[in-house]
Amino acid sequence: MAIFFNGGDCTEDINVHLRDALEQIPSFSVCSSDTILRGTKELAVETEIFINPSSGVRHEFNINGKLNSLLLKSVCKTGLLKSGVAYDLDYDNTVIPTEKYDSKKHINTSMDISQV
Repeated sequence: MAIFFNGGDCTEDINVHLRDALEQIPSFSVCSSDTILRGTKELAVETEIFINPSSGVRHEFNINGKLNSLLLKSVCKTGLLKSGVAYDLDYDNTVIPTEKYDSKKHINTSMDISQV
């Protein structure tokens, strides 16, 4: 995931664009793109579907306890959070428009965009 947050758009970018920068992090070992893909597959969970009973709007979520735990351990290891301290973690969602073939529409196309 760090690949995407740091300017990469595919896992192979770890080898081409990011390895030198990531190797500067103390105690950090850079793995191959194959290892990243295998780990991503192992962390995958089924999509959970929630339908709002009053509006009928369908929401899809991937609630991933293993990934959440990994992210928290990672930020503790980097010193961004301290173990044993209570934190309130807020979740925000941003819909990013995409032209990917497998993306789903997130806005009702019959609505005027100014109404959203």
